[in-house]
Amino acid sequence: MENNTATSFPIPSVLEGRNTVPLTDVQMGIWLADHISSQRNTFTIAHKVHISGSLDEHSLLSAIEMGLQEADTINAVYSEKEGIPTQKLNECSAHIVPEWIDLSGDTNRKEIMDLLIQQDLDAELTLNSTVPLVRQILIKLSDQQFVWYQRFHHIMLDGFSFNMFTASVASIYQSLVEQRSVPNSPYRSFYDVVNEESQYKASEKYTRDNAFWQTYCSDLPHVMSLSNKAASIRVEDDDLTPQRLIRLNACVRADALQSCLNLSPSSKLTSADLAVGLISAYLIRISGQWRIPVGFPFMGRVGSVSLNSLGPVVNVLPMIIDGRLDDTIFDLTLRIKQDLKKIRKHQKYNGEQISRDLSRVGEALYGPTLNLRLFNYDLSFGDAVAKIEHLAAGPVEDLDFGMHFEKGDLYVEWVGNDQSTMLHHCKNTWIGLGNLLPPCCQRRMRDSRMSLHCLLWNKPIFKHGNVALLSLQRRHLAAIMSV
Repeated sequence: MENNTATSFPIPSVLEGRNTVPLTDVQMGIWLADHISSQRNTFTIAHKVHISGSLDEHSLLSAIEMGLQEADTINAVYSEKEGIPTQKLNECSAHIVPEWIDLSGDTNRKEIMDLLIQQDLDAELTLNSTVPLVRQILIKLSDQQFVWYQRFHHIMLDGFSFNMFTASVASIYQSLVEQRSVPNSPYRSFYDVVNEESQYKASEKYTRDNAFWQTYCSDLPHVMSLSNKAASIRVEDDDLTPQRLIRLNACVRADALQSCLNLSPSSKLTSADLAVGLISAYLIRISGQWRIPVGFPFMGRVGSVSLNSLGPVVNVLPMIIDGRLDDTIFDLTLRIKQDLKKIRKHQKYNGEQISRDLSRVGEALYGPTLNLRLFNYDLSFGDAVAKIEHLAAGPVEDLDFGMHFEKGDLYVEWVGNDQSTMLHHCKNTWIGLGNLLPPCCQRRMRDSRMSLHCLLWNKPIFKHGNVALLSLQRRHLAAIMSV
C-alpha cells in the first residue's frame, strides 16, 4: 500500500538510509484517520492564489515545477512496510508537472474554473488510492487575471509549510523573470524533524510535558459543540462521500482594533490577543459555560529544526477558556494570553497522545477550534499582486474560527461542515461579538461592514444583556455576510 504515485516499485523490508523514515506523530494521526475516514477527501488541503497584473506564465509554470522538485515531503512515497507506516523522502517516481489552462476566451470562464476546482476538491484523495496526492493548475482568466490552484494531501504539508512552499515558488519566479540564478532550496530536510521528535520523546522534557498535560486535563470541562454532526473521520458505512465545507469570511479594520486596544493601554495586549479574546467571550455567552475547552493549534516550529522544513508539524491541543462574572473583555483576554504562555512551553506533546493518556481515544477533548494563523500573507509575482484564498485545510469536526492578519486588518474565517448547523452559528458570531465592542468603535466597524449594537466596553461583559444570542435586524446580518 503506497501513494504519491500510481506506479509501484520494490520497497525494502527494513528502513535503509536517510531517506526512509517513520512518520511523525502528527503524520501518524493523519495516516490512521485517513484509513478509517467515512469521507474520501477528509485530508485534502488546497489554496487558490489570485494573481492580478502582468505575469510571465511560462516562468511561473517553470517555478512551480522547480519548487515541487525541491520539496522532500511532496516528493515522498508514503507506504506501509511490515505493518509500519513510513515515508521515503524525495523518492516519488512520478514527475509532478503543473497543468496550464487558458480560459481567457470563454465567456463563462469563472464558472468553468469553479466547477473544475470543486470537482477536484470533491474527488477521492486517500493514501490507499492510486490518485496522485498533488495537483497544480495555473489558470488564465484574462491578460491581467490568473489563478494558481494548489492541492495536496495533508500528510505532506500543514498551513505554515503550505505558505512557505508558495512563497518559495514566488521567489524562484522572481529569479527566472530577472534572469538571475535560482537560490538554493530554503528547506531543511524533514528527516531532521523526524530525528528531533525521536530525541524529544526520549528526553526528560517529554516526561515533564506528559505530567503537565495529565494535570491540566484532569478536570476538563464539558465539551461544548457547535455542530450536531458526528466527527467526520468516524466510519459510518462503506460509501465514501466527499467532505463539503461552509466558509464565511469577514474583515475588521486595523484602526477599529487599535481603538479598542487604546482603551486599555496598560494591558499591553495585541490585536491577535484581542481577536482570540473576543471569540472566547462569544463562546462563553452562547454556551452559558464559564469554562470551555477549545482546540488551539500550535505551530510548534519556533526554536525547532522544523522552522525551515516542510511537512505537517502543527499540533492541536486543548485549551480551557476560563471566564469569570466580573470580567471585562481585557480581563478575559489577558487571562487567556497568560494561559497560552504556560501551554506553549509544553506544545510539542502530541495532542492525540493526550487522549491516549487520558483513556479517551475516540472522545472529543474540545469542540470549536480557535485557529490563529500568524503567517506572512504578503505575496507577489514581480509587479503582479497575489492573494491567497483557503479552500480546504483537512478535517473539520466542529466549527473552526480561523483568524489571520493582512496589513493589520483582521480576517475571520468560519469553517464548518455542511451537514450541521454551522451556518447558523457562523452568522450569529458577529451578533455576539458586536455586543462586546466599544461605542467609540462603532463608526469604524460600520466601515468594516459590521453595523452592530454595542455595550459598554469597560464594564463586565457577562453581566449585561442576555447570554443567549441577541437578535439583529435582517439588513444588518445581510451586510455582515456580504463581506
